[in-house]
Amino acid sequence: MEGGRLEEEDNLELVIFDLDGTLVKIPIDYPKMYTQLRELLGLNADVVRLKQVDELTKNDPDLRRRAFQILTAAEIEALPKLTVNPQTADFKERFKGLKKALVTLQGRETVNCILPRIPFKFDLVVTRENSLDRLEQIRHVIDTFRVRPEKVLVIGDRLNDKMCAEQAGCRFMKVGES
Repeated sequence: MEGGRLEEEDNLELVIFDLDGTLVKIPIDYPKMYTQLRELLGLNADVVRLKQVDELTKNDPDLRRRAFQILTAAEIEALPKLTVNPQTADFKERFKGLKKALVTLQGRETVNCILPRIPFKFDLVVTRENSLDRLEQIRHVIDTFRVRPEKVLVIGDRLNDKMCAEQAGCRFMKVGES
């Protein structure tokens, strides 16, 4: 589904939104961020995946804190150039009366700076501090609200969002270009 109306949309109880690429676009300087993470974690890869950060830091809280500081600094630096997806305003009316949650791999500090720019409120916000795994994030929201997965719509911009939504038993709507 590419942004149109879902069949049986009236049967929804909960909508879970991704943040970056879905509701907003955060123009992060990824090369700079990857260089800093490579140096911190001793990696040789051009791109540093969050799964690598998770694996390499899960038993070292100080290293994890320092890695998250790098991620947050890159995000905060990009905020002046943040843009809100024009479709975001439509979601306010379209999903009026439904529970809404946000799942993101951005950090809590970054999200707190962005939330005032979103034209509606979330009943729950799950950030990387909660989990670096999208499927875990979605399941956490479903468990928190005690909603059957088939009554949940996940809105995201990436194939991973879609795969995780489907794996959790939820419906999915793709937005954005990627």
